[in-house]
Amino acid sequence: MSINFFIKFSLPLLAALVLPVVASTAHASTAAPLAKGTVTVDFAESLGPRMQTERVNNLSRAHTFSEQREADVQFFNEQGLHGEIYRVWVDANLIHDPKNPEAGYDYSGIEDYLSDASRLSDTLLMVMDSRVEVRDYQ
Repeated sequence: MSINFFIKFSLPLLAALVLPVVASTAHASTAAPLAKGTVTVDFAESLGPRMQTERVNNLSRAHTFSEQREADVQFFNEQGLHGEIYRVWVDANLIHDPKNPEAGYDYSGIEDYLSDASRLSDTLLMVMDSRVEVRDYQ
């Protein structure tokens, strides 16, 4: 890359990014000062139950952290965090052989994963990741 390319293309881009920032900070000093205010909070009044986002969650893939998963499921359930919906990730290439389509799908390799997830949540939302299968078996 030549120096002419840098000067021709990089410097105008740099100027386009820096000049608006400089221009906007120049006006900031002329702005009126903010008015003082008071905020009052009544902690005795409830706004309702806290949304427990941990009840709508993701699990990592079947073979990631598998040795820890059973203890995690037990801990979440003991803490009252049994989920409503958990997303589980299934790699299609681990349960299906496109060279042998008559064999169908074999979930035995991830049965413990799905079993643990089922003990953790009322509903499982399964994401079938087929990127490897699409890439390798076109």
